[in-house]
Amino acid sequence: MGSPAVMKKQNSIDAFLYDIEPFFHGRLVSYADVGANCGATFEAVARSELALNRVLLLEANQRVYAKLEKVAAIHTTIPDLRWQNVAVSDVVGSVRIKDMNDMSAIISSIDADESDWGTEPPQDGFFDVEAKPFDDLIEFFPENRVSIMKIDVEGHELAVLKGAKKALSE
Repeated sequence: MGSPAVMKKQNSIDAFLYDIEPFFHGRLVSYADVGANCGATFEAVARSELALNRVLLLEANQRVYAKLEKVAAIHTTIPDLRWQNVAVSDVVGSVRIKDMNDMSAIISSIDADESDWGTEPPQDGFFDVEAKPFDDLIEFFPENRVSIMKIDVEGHELAVLKGAKKALSE
């Protein structure tokens, strides 16, 4: 059993899912998790009564992504489940990330058209990762529609939303 703070958070996710389940009754659900971290929210969604059809888990931090892969791999009953080590942003290119234990924060981005980050190499605790707008990933979902999208990217949420204009307009 986890700490009271962890249980409260877990219960609030479970309570939220319980509240929205009637809106999806009898419908297949597509779920995108941007900033999936180790997969805790995904696992709550997977154990809910939602009829998951397509799931896309996206995590930029490679070390955390390795944990996510293990969690995702055990969910064999979801018809189409994919996971990618990618940062979701409003540009195609790369982002520089500061690794902070099981979290990370995007500190800058570079468009694919720019040649490199310059002459300064990343410092310890920093790494570069491929970045894509969510709209470049939307074709995974039927009719380019996502039923539920969770975004938790440590302050980079606005860039994620800017890169999801097509997805949000659909």
